[in-house]
Amino acid sequence: NTLTRNGIHKYFSAIVGYEEVDFSKQKPDPDGLLKCLSHLDLVEKECSIVYIGDHETDTHCVVNTNKILGGKKITSIAALYEKDCSTQHWKYQPDHIAFNVKDIPEIIGAIS
Repeated sequence: NTLTRNGIHKYFSAIVGYEEVDFSKQKPDPDGLLKCLSHLDLVEKECSIVYIGDHETDTHCVVNTNKILGGKKITSIAALYEKDCSTQHWKYQPDHIAFNVKDIPEIIGAIS
């Protein structure tokens, strides 16, 4: 509903929720992201993949998934538009930061 209200639902073909991943394999483990890539049939395909999250754990998950996939590069976007925070203290830095919802399509357009 949030994606639809903000007019960005068209950018999401699949969403994997925490209830679909074993509790012991939650982020930052790559299992959920790998499951999503599998749902989209993207594990073996050469394409641009963007992961949007609002916690350092999300960026860490992208780092771990990129390690497993080898040459595949998943780009991370930190969505900080609803919080008064920065990534300055994060050990794992995102590739991009969205300060509001409207930044997301612009960032995706720039990296596609």
